[in-house]
Amino acid sequence: MKKLLVLVMVLAVSSSASYASSFWSSVRNAIRQDVKETKQAIRADIENSKKEQAAETAARKREALKEVNTNLYNLNKEMRAVKNDKNISETERVIKVRLLQKQIDFCNRQKKDIQKW
Repeated sequence: MKKLLVLVMVLAVSSSASYASSFWSSVRNAIRQDVKETKQAIRADIENSKKEQAAETAARKREALKEVNTNLYNLNKEMRAVKNDKNISETERVIKVRLLQKQIDFCNRQKKDIQKW
């Protein structure tokens, strides 16, 4: 009876020891898997935020360029009208042309700055 009891206790201890080692290795593997999945999720979030930010910047750039190009078109149209106007004096024409040219130069600088974004 004592031998049987000792044998049962030895089997119980050895089975619980093997269960404990497999349990801890399972826990360790689960933690590693969770850490790996978390890192992948963080990387994906960072990439998505970069893509969203790039798309937003591109949209703002297009809108700003559209606005500057419209302004530039209107100024050039006004410049042609001033140059072709026969009802103003030469002095007045020179003053208006210089003023418009400064505005056109400013718009061109704005356009270059926007394109550098």
